Amino acid sequence: MGGFERGIADVFATLQGWLVTTGATQSMARLAWAVLTFLWLGHVAASMRPGCPPDVVGTFGRLVVAGGLLGAVGSLNRVIVLAFEALRDAGSAVLAGLIGQSWHQFFRESIAQSGVVFQMLPWLSWPWALGLLFAGILIGVLLFAVGYTVYLAILFFAHLTLLLALFLAPLALALLATPGTARWTGRWAVVIVKTALVVFSVRVIHAAVIYLAVIVPVRQASAGLAGGFRGLGSNHRGPGSACMRCCGRSG
Repeated sequence: MGGFERGIADVFATLQGWLVTTGATQSMARLAWAVLTFLWLGHVAASMRPGCPPDVVGTFGRLVVAGGLLGAVGSLNRVIVLAFEALRDAGSAVLAGLIGQSWHQFFRESIAQSGVVFQMLPWLSWPWALGLLFAGILIGVLLFAVGYTVYLAILFFAHLTLLLALFLAPLALALLATPGTARWTGRWAVVIVKTALVVFSVRVIHAAVIYLAVIVPVRQASAGLAGGFRGLGSNHRGPGSACMRCCGRSG
């Protein structure tokens, strides 16, 4: 994980610790227990109306599930954070592996073809050749910078979304007490899953864009130049050798 990513993770950890030290997390937990009690008692009263079939199993089952999850909300939050960090690090590993291996392979091939590099030196003395080279490098750097900036912005807001979701986790779990409010718990879970998937997907898309827009064209251009310079070299040797043979015959 890079320095900027680690800095965002440190800010997230600092804010999470600040919520704990200020007592906001405990206050939210007490509020969640109060909401759970109120919703469950209201659900029991509604199910005991005349003409309504009693759902004892469902009513007490919801109480057990919601109360059990609410009692273990700290462990649940740690599992959520670990899953989020795993997807984030997986996306970073995809980018580092794809781009790092591709660039290492490209430089190894360039060093192995050092003769072609020396043949390119006279052509680089032309202003248009240097301009084309620097333009390609600049486009690659700009693409990487823009993509990395967008990724950092998405990662920052994803951490803020995750922090808010973890803070509201007790209240979301308390809403499981009744069928009418349980859908909000589902939406809370969907937000967490989407946040983690967005962070992973943006990193993978960033890697794919850089690979397809920078690495592959550079490889193709270097291969084309290598083939062109070899062709020019062979054509240049061909007439010279023919002239030597003609001079030898005439002599």
